[in-house]
Amino acid sequence: MRTILFLFFTTLCYAAEPDWTANVPAGGRSNPYQFTDEDFLQAKQQGKIHAQHYPVSVTGMLPPYAPIKRALEDDENLFRVLLKNIFASVSGLRSLNEFLAWVGLHPYPKETDTGVYSVPYPDGKRPEYPPMGFGLI
Repeated sequence: MRTILFLFFTTLCYAAEPDWTANVPAGGRSNPYQFTDEDFLQAKQQGKIHAQHYPVSVTGMLPPYAPIKRALEDDENLFRVLLKNIFASVSGLRSLNEFLAWVGLHPYPKETDTGVYSVPYPDGKRPEYPPMGFGLI
């Protein structure tokens, strides 16, 4: 029954044709909320910082951070050390930082980076850990 409902509703989302008749200026809408110049720059900065916080509070499932970190980095339990060594020999991953790099997360850009590489820092200073795109709740 779920499958039938899923198929029914997914076909509905593709049934309507989009309406492209709205007139948008050639350069786009630069300030749709009509902020003053100062307020616009502040809102833009806050939006860039807000976009870096994941997972958001509505995320239904979170990866268990502490157990994953303990499994990859714990050296106290002999059984875990054995499993960690087997996992590391198969995957090549020996720490949580290596795992996060493997899934595609990068460290924050340096303060001297400019242009598209310039990213505002959440607390005003460059975090060393966690990498950009990884958040803890």
